[in-house]
Amino acid sequence: PAGVLLALWMLVCHGTLAQAQTISFSSVRQFLEATPEQLKPSNQFKFAGIVTFVDPIQRIFHLEDMTGAVFVRGHADLPFPGLYDRIEVIGNPSLLSGHPILTQPRILSSKKGIPPETPILSVSEINSGGKLYSLVRARGEIRRVFMDYEGKQFVTLADGKELLTVALLNAGKLNELNRQLYGATVSVIGVIQSRNRDGQKIQIA
Repeated sequence: PAGVLLALWMLVCHGTLAQAQTISFSSVRQFLEATPEQLKPSNQFKFAGIVTFVDPIQRIFHLEDMTGAVFVRGHADLPFPGLYDRIEVIGNPSLLSGHPILTQPRILSSKKGIPPETPILSVSEINSGGKLYSLVRARGEIRRVFMDYEGKQFVTLADGKELLTVALLNAGKLNELNRQLYGATVSVIGVIQSRNRDGQKIQIA
């Protein structure tokens, strides 16, 4: 019986290895639109883009090109890319809240870059058409400055009745946004990190 179990295990492993493949894409959109058959965890995907968000503590970054943006979950051995670096990456697919993401990445090439050109959008434009994980510039009126129970810093921007929550990653910014700025119209740059019932939340790098 032990010999039979070993034979079956070897047979299953051999079949899995035979089916795994590396799929090269010329755009992020191709990865986001990959079929369930292509998104097998054993497959690897290779594509390039610009790093528009980096969180070394959480080991995540976002990769974006003209066609879309993707969430990449890193690991302890990964040399992290710099913000706005242009990189080529290879990794395994997974799903996060129904969206394809890349895991266990390896950076194949990297080149220092600059922030890509992005139009300034109103809060209502972002809430109605902003793509998750994409880089945006937002403009709105400061309605609230606050911290959550974890000490994270936020600003609420308003555009009429539309609201946008902005998470500030640089610790010194909250003190700069004093009461004199309430009601002021400001512009910020960051990525759409998540959505909530009040609109979308932008996390500012």
